[in-house]
Amino acid sequence: MFAIGAVVYLAEFAPMTEVWVECPDCAGKKYLRVILGNDEEVTIDCVCYRGKVAQWEPKAEAVLHTVRGLETMEGADGIQIRYKFSGGRVVDSRDVFATDPEAMIRAEERGEKYAAAQNKRELAKEKDHKTWAWHVHYHRREVKRAKGEMERHEAKLDVAKKKDRGTK
Repeated sequence: MFAIGAVVYLAEFAPMTEVWVECPDCAGKKYLRVILGNDEEVTIDCVCYRGKVAQWEPKAEAVLHTVRGLETMEGADGIQIRYKFSGGRVVDSRDVFATDPEAMIRAEERGEKYAAAQNKRELAKEKDHKTWAWHVHYHRREVKRAKGEMERHEAKLDVAKKKDRGTK
């Protein structure tokens, strides 16, 4: 048990954390060089933000916090302790640790548990009352529709590549 004022590590896992990476289109340069149909080269601005694009990734980390309060509850498993932190945050004692490595192990366990639950959801039927045959038909139809959408967007992209930057 940690006392009020103790500095502890919280095991945190966020399934969707925004991470900024170098733009794959312009390689961080913020512009693209386009060759027109008449072999003329023009330079156009990339639509990325400062040469970077956002991606979403899971993130497990151990974060240092100061205990601001305690809650104790008596349950079937005995006395359970929850710690209070700034911002009104309340955390179960199983996610609070004295050292960084211990907190990281717990955060990674939470990440693995989340990934297992995600895999279970992805491999399950979306509509339990429908047969597997219905699901096969549905997903094949959606793949066909998505391929058609992709072809349509690729055709629009081909047209855009042939246009000069100043043309609207």
